Amino acid sequence: MKCERCGKELSDSDLYCSRCGKAVFPEYMDEEDIWAYYKSDEELEQILKAEEGQKEESQPEVSETEIPLSEKVPLENSQPEILEAEDRESDDVLPEMAVEDPENQEYPEEVSGEEEPASEEAPSPVLEVVKENAEPKDGEAARESEDLDDDEDDDDDEEEEQKEPLTPEKKRTRRYTALLAGIFLLLCLAAGIFLGIRRMNQLDTLEKEYDQKIEESETETSSAETGKIRLLEEEPDLSQNTKLQPASAQADSQKQSEEEDYSGSRLIDGDQTTSWQEGEEGTGEGKGVTISLDGSHPVRYLALYLGNWKSDELWRYNARPQSLAIQVGEAEEEILEFPNEKKVFYLALQEPVEASEIKIRIQSSYEGERWEDNCISEIEVYE
Repeated sequence: MKCERCGKELSDSDLYCSRCGKAVFPEYMDEEDIWAYYKSDEELEQILKAEEGQKEESQPEVSETEIPLSEKVPLENSQPEILEAEDRESDDVLPEMAVEDPENQEYPEEVSGEEEPASEEAPSPVLEVVKENAEPKDGEAARESEDLDDDEDDDDDEEEEQKEPLTPEKKRTRRYTALLAGIFLLLCLAAGIFLGIRRMNQLDTLEKEYDQKIEESETETSSAETGKIRLLEEEPDLSQNTKLQPASAQADSQKQSEEEDYSGSRLIDGDQTTSWQEGEEGTGEGKGVTISLDGSHPVRYLALYLGNWKSDELWRYNARPQSLAIQVGEAEEEILEFPNEKKVFYLALQEPVEASEIKIRIQSSYEGERWEDNCISEIEVYE
């Protein structure tokens, strides 16, 4: 294993490079531990120069006379990778040496006495190779740069950039970015859920309104076909209609009293404080009144004042109709339900019905707080 910074050979137990102080496993160390023994570029340069000087002092001077030719050839074979690099740079220097047969090679005669110094102008090719190989390199990184091609250097640079440790500021920035992204995604999710629920509620409301309109249209259609009477929720505009004055109102049961008149005529006297009250035991279901008109008229609306309208207190004390059976002229009798409220109930016929009399009969009742006498204060007829 080599140091990624200076190329020094490291053992498996080393945590830091002894040359440059770089941490071997920075991904498993704290920020302070990573830079504890890290040396600056200037200090590393001085260390490399010192190591280079030591290598030069320990390396003996090599001359052509000291290294015989028989020992130079094996040197060529012992370092094939370096010679291959040199062969690519100087193709005209070593090709002859690669094919020479060591057995047939002629060796120069030994020179006795003083040897003539080698000419500096024309040095031996083999000596140049030996000198270049003997010169120390600038660390293991320099040797790797000679052996690897340009593509491998680019890959190593990319790996070193990827393994570069993150500073605390970069880590904080990355955490904040991830946190903001998470919050943004949560907000988007919440907004999507809220809009989805809101849209579903709107669709439900529209569906209910649509169903209600269909039911109303079906009811109106059936009413128009059969002539049924409808209970209106609001007071209609009666300015274009004529109020009829009935000729008489005959009840089949009435309460007997020496102080008050509770006969059927009280329904058509125009006074809301007077009322017809049945005289049967209980609330008088099945009893009613027949209102006679002064002739045949196209009846369109009816207004009913149910209960004793003399006062709010008496309205609560007396019973009042919950449902009535109503027959206008010769039309079919119809039963209508009324809420337990003190208000004027307006009935509308889908189409005007020619009638000379109107029959009203009690079907069911709301019980009074004190008395069981069932009361109707007034009935108005409009054509």
